[in-house]
Amino acid sequence: MLKRVLAWIALIFLLLIITNILFIHVYVTESVTIFLLYVLILYFGRNREHTAEGTGEEEMDNNAVTPETTEDNESGDNADKPELME
Repeated sequence: MLKRVLAWIALIFLLLIITNILFIHVYVTESVTIFLLYVLILYFGRNREHTAEGTGEEEMDNNAVTPETTEDNESGDNADKPELME
């Protein structure tokens, strides 16, 4: 419950900073600095979370599927058979 309340507060804070930067123009430099810190914390926090848990792509790379094609006949071409497509 506490995480939800903090997330809502952070969202409202972010929207107020963006509104100030775009429309109000009071303490713009400070607002941009806080906004950049906010973005960096979110980016590196999310990046750390993904590297700790793994993305699941490692498992997919090991199980690569080879495409199904027809083999060549004795003369080296397969013009008489259509290629198998899915």
